[in-house]
Amino acid sequence: MFVIQLVEAVLIVTSSSNPDAVDTIAILVIVCFLIGIARSWELVGGPSFGIAHEVTALVRGHGTEPPDEEKPA
Repeated sequence: MFVIQLVEAVLIVTSSSNPDAVDTIAILVIVCFLIGIARSWELVGGPSFGIAHEVTALVRGHGTEPPDEEKPA
């Protein structure tokens, strides 16, 4: 990842009219930042949760409700 950033930085220095290189570096910085947050969250022992786990729990939660049927008197 750092090699890609270095190559893109060289492209910016050599041709300053290349906005794609700046975009690539910005995206890589954001990805590194998010990875750092995730790793620090694990280090401090925060609860682990993921989008797949949350969606699965949401889907399973809808299937456990009993249907509203009228009972004969």
